[in-house]
Amino acid sequence: MSRIESRSVRLAASAAARKGEIGMTSVPDPTPNAVGEQQRRPTLTPRELEILRLWLRSESKTVAASDLGISLGTINTHLIRIRAKYAAAGRPVADKSGLLIRALQDGLVSLAEL
Repeated sequence: MSRIESRSVRLAASAAARKGEIGMTSVPDPTPNAVGEQQRRPTLTPRELEILRLWLRSESKTVAASDLGISLGTINTHLIRIRAKYAAAGRPVADKSGLLIRALQDGLVSLAEL
């Protein structure tokens, strides 16, 4: 993620959090620390989950967009929103591998699906 995109994700996450648009749920951290902190996970919309899962299985955003019959811009918009939600939850992600790790940690995808 470029500095400009990273900044836009932070700004979008901040604005969405102020408006109450980003729902958070608290789930147990699979590796809790000594103080027992709870891991926070963003609540993704069904469409965001669909796009995230397809993109993680696809070779590229372009392929995912084509498979869904939507534009590359729409894919990018959804991924920016997903990253913003993770950033607002205190769990920022910078790239596809980061989103894959978070999705696996949160049980949003399984290795069998990929």
